[in-house]
Amino acid sequence: LNIYTTVTAQRQKAADDALFKGLMAYDHRHGYRGPEKSLWTKGASPWSTEQIFAHLDEIATIEPFEPGVVTKVADRSVDVLLKGGLQARIDWEGLSWARPFISDSRQGAAPRKAADILKTGDQIWVWPETESKLWLVQIPDANAALIALDPIDGAVEAISGGFSFQVSKFNRALQARRQVASNIKPFLYSTALDHGFTLAS
Repeated sequence: LNIYTTVTAQRQKAADDALFKGLMAYDHRHGYRGPEKSLWTKGASPWSTEQIFAHLDEIATIEPFEPGVVTKVADRSVDVLLKGGLQARIDWEGLSWARPFISDSRQGAAPRKAADILKTGDQIWVWPETESKLWLVQIPDANAALIALDPIDGAVEAISGGFSFQVSKFNRALQARRQVASNIKPFLYSTALDHGFTLAS
């Protein structure tokens, strides 16, 4: 059985990356909603490394994010234990975006030190962008979809139905019922331009 498709792996990856980065940027602009939970309260005995790793093993990974627990808060960095028995450090570059979320239109003051954002015992999500560069992240509240079409022949070149299949199996590109809204503009305006109209018409 041979199956031929207009979708290429390269363009599909580009679509997935664009959707991921767009949602991450949007979510970061709206501020940090805080850790998933705190495993121990201030003044209580911290969990042992074995307890932390056992707890993390029970949490499903949401690629490309990894669950972690903060074990040390320095001035401008935090040390974390990650699922799989890994130890890592998030530097200030990966933390400084985390202004507190207040509402969709308001964020708190920019953090000046790591303690303004996290404390030991916090269960968080971490994105290892590279082996040496880690980011404090959160599962985006917003979601999105992307369909890329060839404007010449209408061939589908990429489809991305949401942030993560592990978070939601609902494919927004194919299953969503959405209003036509501005989707009609490219067809209407391109036809007008094709018939001699200009931007001043």
